[in-house]
Amino acid sequence: MILTGYVGQFFERTSLTQLLLWGAISTVFYVGLLAVVWREIGAALPQMPPAAAQWMRWIRIWFVVTWSLY
Repeated sequence: MILTGYVGQFFERTSLTQLLLWGAISTVFYVGLLAVVWREIGAALPQMPPAAAQWMRWIRIWFVVTWSLY
């Protein structure tokens, strides 16, 4: 994800098509990473005490929102 983002930045002034292509490739990796994190946190929720699971649900949402804003 990071590597493809760096590759794409080299095209930001020369080729909009290349910039968008590398941006799309980076986005695929980013969405995949978010999906894995969402799934793994979700898989851990049933093993947690109820109070901790409730906090972790909020942390999971906060994580996705803040990473998406970044």
